[in-house]
Amino acid sequence: MSMRLLQQHISRSASARHSQQFRNRSAAVRCYSSGFRSKDTSSYNSRERSQSYQPRQDTRDKWQREDRGRDDRRSWPDRNDRDRRPPSREQRPVWGRDRDGPADRPVTSTSLLQDNWVGDAVYGVNPVLAALKFSRRSLYSLYVQDGLRPVKKQDQTAVSQAVQAAKDAGAAVNTASKHDLNIISGNRPHQGLVLDCSPLSFVPIDRLEDAMQSSDDLTKPPLWLVLDEVMDPQNFGAALRSAHFLGANGVLTCRRNSAPLSPVVSKASAGAMEAMPVYSAQNLPRTLAAAAESGWQVIGAASEASSVNCLDVQMTQPTLLVLGNEGVGLRTTVRNICHKLVKVDTGHKTEFDSVDSLNVSVATGILLHQLLSSRTKRI
Repeated sequence: MSMRLLQQHISRSASARHSQQFRNRSAAVRCYSSGFRSKDTSSYNSRERSQSYQPRQDTRDKWQREDRGRDDRRSWPDRNDRDRRPPSREQRPVWGRDRDGPADRPVTSTSLLQDNWVGDAVYGVNPVLAALKFSRRSLYSLYVQDGLRPVKKQDQTAVSQAVQAAKDAGAAVNTASKHDLNIISGNRPHQGLVLDCSPLSFVPIDRLEDAMQSSDDLTKPPLWLVLDEVMDPQNFGAALRSAHFLGANGVLTCRRNSAPLSPVVSKASAGAMEAMPVYSAQNLPRTLAAAAESGWQVIGAASEASSVNCLDVQMTQPTLLVLGNEGVGLRTTVRNICHKLVKVDTGHKTEFDSVDSLNVSVATGILLHQLLSSRTKRI
């Protein structure tokens, strides 16, 4: 029994000794963090705890002597100096510039590039080449991405042609970082080329005869594409691309409630917008009605049960192919002028199929190809 009591006494003494050592260590850590290196934990009190660590006076003097004569480093802040503030934006070091020396590389600022921008930012290899080739815009400056290395060989040739064409046209050729070109192009795929040039506008007409080109082939009836309030720039540009590639004689749209001739449309058209004029009518239904009275056939695209399959349409006279808005289709005033409505039949019919129509740009390509393939020569 006495042996058990002795073991309990030894265990309690060891626990008490370990607890006291732990408390001493914790107090020493708190003292060190507050700036006191004294091993005497009994002198640690609440008044000394509130004081912050300050270096010795001779150490402060030494630091101030080392900093004397240097303008780019601040001396040790005084405790009573309340008027010091962080350096302003103008006083901070400029990106790309060494603090203790001159600029080691030219500093490019996106804000300066945006402030000096004059016109539209046409981006992409094909739109830039087309804008330089057809010269329908006033050219200001061509910006090439710094260190541009196109992966495709044809892109390398296109970039060289664009630079040479800009120099021949008298436009300045500058380099800019990829970040700056991303900002200017709205984070769109610029492919390392952005052209600063004047914007393009619609060519206003009231009668279709005013836009007929003297170089048009008179042996075949002409076919014009009419876009009735197509608002999406991607669809608008894709429709222009199809019309230019397939050989439509012209494109007519609304003067209002239509996608403008923006750099986004130019990129979506792969440069077709730069090559062909786009005409606009103040009152599209009135212009279509006047054309119908002059002998033009007006065909509207509509996915209705009463619409005729495009494969059954034969183009024998001057024709206007009208496609409507992405959401609502043809307006009622435009639909009433159409001589017939055509559609593209689906390849399979299912009861629960969610895809019941085509995109307006896709339907434009199919209908243009079918009508141009079916037109016959004039006798």
